[in-house]
Amino acid sequence: MKSKYFIVVLFFVGNIFAQEMGKPPFDPPNKKYEQLEQLKLLEILDLEEDIAVKFVTRRNKSRDRVFEIMKSFDSDLDKMEKNLRNEKGDKNYSDFIEKCINYENKITEEKNNFIKSLDDILTEEQIVKIILFERKFKKDVRDILLEKGRKRIKKEREN
Repeated sequence: MKSKYFIVVLFFVGNIFAQEMGKPPFDPPNKKYEQLEQLKLLEILDLEEDIAVKFVTRRNKSRDRVFEIMKSFDSDLDKMEKNLRNEKGDKNYSDFIEKCINYENKITEEKNNFIKSLDDILTEEQIVKIILFERKFKKDVRDILLEKGRKRIKKEREN
């Protein structure tokens, strides 16, 4: 059973990896990646259908707000990078540093608000499972991608 699950995850991760290559620095999150993440999270939480719908709706809205903040952040980072390369550009970096701090604070605040918003539909144990899942899922995907990369490099060297 575990090997079937691993193959399915590997398939999705392979597709995600293939789609992510060649993209600009910041794009909307990959739909397949999000679907896999959401499916796995719902499996762990084992929610009733109406609760699952409320949870997914709140999670998607929060992710959209984080995405919009990150999109603005990325745009400002591009502007600052151009400014940094331009010798005649504005060298007052304190405003830029303050903007970066504000963006990071907004992202953290949005994530905190999402977690706090769950207390009327989930137990504290389920909320902790979500927090732990976020870290573990990203680590698992990263590990799978790294392993796939190592195998590809090894295969290329053998040929």
